[in-house]
Amino acid sequence: MGLLDYFKDYMKPTPTQQMANFANALRPAPPASIARPVAAPKTVYTAPKVPWGPSVAATPAPAARASGGGGGGVSPQVAAQNAAQAKADAAEAKAKKEAKDRSRKENEATKALVDQQVSLSGAFGKQRDTKLGNISKSYTASDSNLLKGYSQALGGLRSSAKDNDKSEGDSSFQNIANAVRERGDIIGEIGNNGGGETDMLRGQLAALRNYSANQGEINRSFFDSLSSINRSISSLNVDTTTSRSNLWNQSESDRESAWANYYNQQADTWTQITNIENSNNNTATDSSEAYKKTQANSGKKAASFAGSSYTKKANTKLDQWSGKGANENRKLNSVNAAATVNLGGPMKRAEGATLRKW
Repeated sequence: MGLLDYFKDYMKPTPTQQMANFANALRPAPPASIARPVAAPKTVYTAPKVPWGPSVAATPAPAARASGGGGGGVSPQVAAQNAAQAKADAAEAKAKKEAKDRSRKENEATKALVDQQVSLSGAFGKQRDTKLGNISKSYTASDSNLLKGYSQALGGLRSSAKDNDKSEGDSSFQNIANAVRERGDIIGEIGNNGGGETDMLRGQLAALRNYSANQGEINRSFFDSLSSINRSISSLNVDTTTSRSNLWNQSESDRESAWANYYNQQADTWTQITNIENSNNNTATDSSEAYKKTQANSGKKAASFAGSSYTKKANTKLDQWSGKGANENRKLNSVNAAATVNLGGPMKRAEGATLRKW
């Protein structure tokens, strides 16, 4: 292409200029009285300084326009950066939500464990009450059986005392009957053999001595049996008191063991509650929910239970019970004055019984 052709092409009006010229042509001419013809402006064209050959430089890409201003588009690079940033923000928000949900579940699990331990603490109290009730029932039943056995043994001893009374009465009656029979037999024998008054008195006194000796044996046997019965009653009272004391002490030891087990269980339980709540370190952040302790004084409770113990109780009324027996104070059923007569000194001869020498 020659230089002239280039200038021809260069001097051609642009489409914008063509549209302006067309609009001016359609515009009506002003009246002669108002407007004066204006000479057309002279256009001076200056040729651009260009090389004689066609340009081979790369055409630069159009500059990116900011979106939202004039309604233009967004470059792919900016769009990609915006998309990546939005994706990163979404991923971060999702991670924070998941972490917060996870911390919430951890808090709920911690609270569930704490509630389970608190419920277990209440169950230990019920277990303790059941054990204490069983101990009380066992003690009451054993003490009742012991006193029932005591009543039976005391009844046997009192029956023996009554039998001893009967035995003494029967033996005393037989002794009196034997003394009467013996005195009659002696009188008959002396009379048949020609005995005198002195022999008669000697025979009667011998019968009285036999009666007194026999009655003394009967009385001694009565009081010996009565003393034995009273000793048995005293021993029974002491043994029963000792057995009741042993039952009471055993029941108190069982109570102490039940309470000690309860205190140990409670101390362990509240220590576990303290450890469980202390192990949850969740705090209030964008990705975590804070855990609020439901048993803030669990450590104090654990220490209180660990330092507690059962104090045994004393019972000063174990030697007192209904129907307790006392020593039997018995008297002889039959007392004959002859049985207690002290004849004293050597036997004297009867008056007129001395033979005279003529």
